[in-house]
Amino acid sequence: MRIIPFRELLAEFLGIFIIVFFGTGAVLVMQNGSAVTHQGISLVFGLAVSIAIICFAGVSEAHFNPAVTLSAVIAHRFPKEKAFQYILMQVGGAFAASFSLKCLFENSFCLGATLPTAGIEKSFFLEFVMTFVLIFAAGRAGKLQQSGAFITGLVAGAVQAIVTGK
Repeated sequence: MRIIPFRELLAEFLGIFIIVFFGTGAVLVMQNGSAVTHQGISLVFGLAVSIAIICFAGVSEAHFNPAVTLSAVIAHRFPKEKAFQYILMQVGGAFAASFSLKCLFENSFCLGATLPTAGIEKSFFLEFVMTFVLIFAAGRAGKLQQSGAFITGLVAGAVQAIVTGK
């Protein structure tokens, strides 16, 4: 297995850390009685995705999500030899952000988890469709050569804010 440069792996770790820390953190702030609304949480998640992509797209592929990495591998746009290391960093970054939030909000019962209310099948289908739209939109934005990381980040963040708001 080829070892990926540390900077690239660190970018994946930090990107998902930003997304989980700020997005889930907004949920926890709302659950603790703050005036943060559902729309505010959607905006925080969307902005966190945009910021992570804008900051790290020049260092890594800026996937920040195992579903995005696996989709890129399946589409033959990302080498499968790198996928395991990317996913390991993404999971590690998400756990590190969650652990940090657990330390900050130690009395939280569910740590900002979203629990399905429409049944497992409907919830799975909804998550599948939303993830597909996110990956498709980010992939299309990334294909625009003149757009660069800034437009890709804005598009991915906008889609994240929209699908989180549902």
